[in-house]
Amino acid sequence: MQIKDRILDVSRELFINFGLKSVSMDIICQRLGISKKTLYSEIDSKDALIDQVIFHGFKEQNDKICDIQQSSKDAIEEMYNIRALIIDKMQYVTPALLFDLKNYYPEKWKQVMKQRESYIYQLLKDNIQRGQSEGLYRDCDVELVIRFYYQLMILTSDSSTYQNEKMSISIVI
Repeated sequence: MQIKDRILDVSRELFINFGLKSVSMDIICQRLGISKKTLYSEIDSKDALIDQVIFHGFKEQNDKICDIQQSSKDAIEEMYNIRALIIDKMQYVTPALLFDLKNYYPEKWKQVMKQRESYIYQLLKDNIQRGQSEGLYRDCDVELVIRFYYQLMILTSDSSTYQNEKMSISIVI
């Protein structure tokens, strides 16, 4: 594994566990067993590191979703498997991580939300069109269905929605 990939993987793990604000470049170097000089030869700043960790996470998830789309026998199986992937990934998104991103890096938060919204929109649109062409989904107002499903995803990804209940996210979605 290349040093940059190791930096991104370890940083992501630390950000998930402790939040963005609490993790310093010193802590990352300590965890990796490298000097700050080595770290800064690969990454310009903590801000750039956060950008790269986010981009790396999006790319990794996109690659997995593309694999699911190609290997699924139909639109229903595709959506079911994508749902399972999202549920799995959601357990790694901690409140501390979201809080830090939203409050200390508001521009990055807006960018992530905008990218997520446009990606999910296209993903849902493609799935609905596939399902309709396969005769599995009825003709419908695609825009309305996408908006409804997207809002449902947002609602269920907010842990405060079901926090008082003893339910797992897989039951809620």
